Amino acid sequence: MLKCRMQYEKRGPAQYISHLDLMRVFRRAFMRAGVMLSFSQGFNPHPYISVPLPLPTGFSSRCDLLDFDTESLPDDFLARMTAALPEGIVPRYVYQRTRGAGDIAAVRYTVTLHGEGLVPEDVRTLFSAPVMMLKRTKRGESEVDLCTFIRSLDASSLPDGSLALDAVLAAGEQSLNPEYLVRAIDERTPGTVAWADYLRTAILDRDGEIFA
Repeated sequence: MLKCRMQYEKRGPAQYISHLDLMRVFRRAFMRAGVMLSFSQGFNPHPYISVPLPLPTGFSSRCDLLDFDTESLPDDFLARMTAALPEGIVPRYVYQRTRGAGDIAAVRYTVTLHGEGLVPEDVRTLFSAPVMMLKRTKRGESEVDLCTFIRSLDASSLPDGSLALDAVLAAGEQSLNPEYLVRAIDERTPGTVAWADYLRTAILDRDGEIFA
């Protein structure tokens, strides 16, 4: 049995596919591509397939990961999967995985904020001190300092007047959705955020290197 990992892009209309629906999409794509997944044993066998770091619905990604087990991997695997998957889900690489998802420590995002009066210096000033907000967890809501989840953050103005954030945020058990950053900027700076676009650009390990 081969333990494999596929890196893929999720963009355009595909960014609105929820995680549960995405898993159904992948299972069907494997069937269409003629790639047999390995199944668990027992009364209710299920295929070995998972997404190590699920992407929130509405986010795009250049670097999402799919783990799967198979008895054999055809040489034209990427071409088969590309043909079997819907528009916006684009396989890029496939390889045998040697690391577990527990090695993931951070995620890099590009967040584009559209609105009025958005100034990079206001954002830098805001996150130079503790920013206390209610954060939802599996156990409910608790007040946290957003800055404790930020590994790096920069802001810059774009030609169309929007604001771009380059943010590296904690991932894993102690993670931060970048929507909290946008909410804090909208509530605590003079600018007004009308909407934001979210793009995941890298998944990182504890050393700040690309996780693969």
